Amino acid sequence: MAKKKNKAMIVEDAELGTLIEWVNEADDGTTESREISEKCRDYYDGHQITAAEIKTLNARNQAPVVINRVKPKMDGLMGMEKTHRTTVKAFPRTPQHEQGAKAATEASRYVLQDNHYEQKRSGAWDNLLTEGTGGVEVIAEDKGEEVRLTINQIPWDRIIYDPHSRRKDFSDARFLGQVIWMDFDTAVEKFPGTEDMLESMLEGSTTYDDKPRWMDSIRRRVKAVELYYHKDGEVYYSCFTRGGFLKEPQVSPYKNEEGETEWPYEFASLFVSREGDRYGAINQYLDIQDEINKRRSKALHLMSVRQVRWERGAVEDLKAARQELAKPDGVIETTPGMEFEVLKTGDMAAAQFNLLTEAKAEIDAVGYNAAASGKDTRAMSGVALKEREISGNTELAPMFDVLKHLDKRVYRKVWNRIKQYWTAEKWIRVTDDPQSIQWVGLNIKDPQTGQTMNDMTVLDVDIVISDAPDAVTMQVEEFTAMSEMIKSGFPMPPKAVIMAWPYGNKEQILKMMDEGQKLPPQVEEQMQKMQEEGKKLAEENQQLKADRSIEQAKASADMQAKQADLQLRAQIQSEELRLEREKAEAQIALERAKAEAQVQLQGIKTQADNDAKTRQFEFDGQMQSRKQEFDEQAVSRKQGFEERTKANELMPDEDFKQYYANKVAQSDVMPSLMQGLTQAFSQMQSSLEQIASLQAENLKVSQQTLQAIENPPQKTLSIAGVQKDEFGQIKGATVSTSIN
Repeated sequence: MAKKKNKAMIVEDAELGTLIEWVNEADDGTTESREISEKCRDYYDGHQITAAEIKTLNARNQAPVVINRVKPKMDGLMGMEKTHRTTVKAFPRTPQHEQGAKAATEASRYVLQDNHYEQKRSGAWDNLLTEGTGGVEVIAEDKGEEVRLTINQIPWDRIIYDPHSRRKDFSDARFLGQVIWMDFDTAVEKFPGTEDMLESMLEGSTTYDDKPRWMDSIRRRVKAVELYYHKDGEVYYSCFTRGGFLKEPQVSPYKNEEGETEWPYEFASLFVSREGDRYGAINQYLDIQDEINKRRSKALHLMSVRQVRWERGAVEDLKAARQELAKPDGVIETTPGMEFEVLKTGDMAAAQFNLLTEAKAEIDAVGYNAAASGKDTRAMSGVALKEREISGNTELAPMFDVLKHLDKRVYRKVWNRIKQYWTAEKWIRVTDDPQSIQWVGLNIKDPQTGQTMNDMTVLDVDIVISDAPDAVTMQVEEFTAMSEMIKSGFPMPPKAVIMAWPYGNKEQILKMMDEGQKLPPQVEEQMQKMQEEGKKLAEENQQLKADRSIEQAKASADMQAKQADLQLRAQIQSEELRLEREKAEAQIALERAKAEAQVQLQGIKTQADNDAKTRQFEFDGQMQSRKQEFDEQAVSRKQGFEERTKANELMPDEDFKQYYANKVAQSDVMPSLMQGLTQAFSQMQSSLEQIASLQAENLKVSQQTLQAIENPPQKTLSIAGVQKDEFGQIKGATVSTSIN
């Protein structure tokens, strides 16, 4: 009975109720965000098809195929994290702390190396890319006589944070914490006197459930919540379960560089939406990945099945017909006279395949791709590959900036723990070279002066990030460039060359150069002679270089003269080609004009012949008509004469004489008529002669035109003013043309 009363008193604690409410709020407020994170992890692991989709595929005997394009992209980004790793470096804020800054640097690096921070950083980066949130804690643990500084990576599904926080680094959060699952007996051993409270444990959400879920009677596991939160201007720490406090609330033992309390966590999110949901890099690939899987499945299905249209009764057994249609060599027996048609669905499969190709191209173009990794085969040179890699990394810069900011905050927390807990004398080995082991002492007291050297508690330094990606490669490239400068005669001190040496032992070499023993006098004298001989050789070399310069100048002048001669020849050849082109064009024009003149002359001649024939025909017609008229008149006169003769025989003599006189007078008309016809014929003949004369003149003009076209004026090419200077170089030349 007392046990239950104790439980009730603990549960009713106001502060515990507030903390439990915060945890439940974090659970409820991040449900959607955590569901997306879990889906992203499933897609990375290849679990991209739902149970309903698998059931549908199995029903049609189709294997569920997943083309995982997400995992290679994330693996590439994880590989880039390993090549973009950083380290810590401390800079003094005051001149008296300059020597201590090196000790602070080596001490911080010692803690990072001792905790294998690179691997834990990679684990946090994995969570950032996939689930969207990751982080570490930097704590101090008592290990007997000394305090060990520990860096632990906290998995994303164990992180608790204020759901109202909007910043990527959680700097605006009211509380941060983590869920800790442990065996019941381990929890009782770790938190003595809490057995009653551990009996009432909170089962929690799906995300925060134990993995694997061991909740049987043989092995019981309990969930504890470790929470740091702001209260009364301080950061408090508490560890509790649903039943009560495992550790009573207390002020956080950790302090920052300003002496203020802080929590040991450093969390980060890759992206934060407007609603406060936190997500990683995989989130943007989910829809495209779904389309790739869906299009592939659709295309495979359409290529594996057939659509059929038939009349009722065309086949006897529908099920057997379906089975035969599904076979590549299926045979179906149909009823004669009934319609049976296999519909063509190849266009539908081709459309799905085209959309599949487009979806693959789309996912390859987003985020980490061949250009970012420097594997683009279209760029063959190493420089071009490096430039394309830098260009591709621009898109990834915001994500790596989040990781860098996380590194810097972790380095500061490491330094804060060193200042706070490493107060005793401590020696740190700072080199891995077994032949040159060096030590840095922390908090070392000078027995003579009593002063403490490298006192970590008072050392004032700035903690910064020292980038270390591809450092060796860059140093090798710089040293290679310096070597080329030295080969070309650029003066370089020996120490500068050794300082640029990209490999190990350069510190030892510089030390040997500085601490070198003085040479004997005879050796120095010999070296002096060698230097004088070297100077003499250098002067001779300089003279040879001067003579070589004169020869090069002469050779250059000869080359210029040859180039000028070649230019002149090219100009002459160009002018000749131009004249040949003009001559050819003139010849073509002449032939065209000649042909046109001949056509025109032939037309004139033909027209004249036609006109002459027409007039001759008209004249012949007129003559024929007049002759016919004359013949008719002659016949008529003859008949009249005969009639008159018969009448005259009956006519008296005087009447006859008068009649005869009248006829004689009438007969004078005939000569006049003949004369008129003769004149008309003469005029017609004269007209024909004039037409012939005009045709002859036209022919003469045409012949003169043809002669002028066939004998055009001649162009002459002249080159004058050719001169050469003292080096034989052509100074000037003019090219002109004249018409003869």
